[in-house]
Amino acid sequence: MEFAMCHPGLDQPQVTTKILRENGITLIESGADFFLNSDEDKIAQTAREFLANGISIRSIHAPFGSNYSLSNFDDAKREEAIQIHETLLYQTSLA
Repeated sequence: MEFAMCHPGLDQPQVTTKILRENGITLIESGADFFLNSDEDKIAQTAREFLANGISIRSIHAPFGSNYSLSNFDDAKREEAIQIHETLLYQTSLA
């Protein structure tokens, strides 16, 4: 049986993977912040660290808040939110 959990931060992959492994966690969902605030190399390196430790980043939660609303009535704010989501989709494809 595999256990999964939501883990919002991936900033310290060596520490995080050790804790997750010790607790039998092999699948995680992460928050969007790491992917929106990290460069491509850091994302790829983190993903490799997780995979090397038998942990799969199975899903990424969309960002929270009105700044990320795809249904905003304000055209400029909605377009900005769309751009953020597009960036997130690209960044998560690196993991």
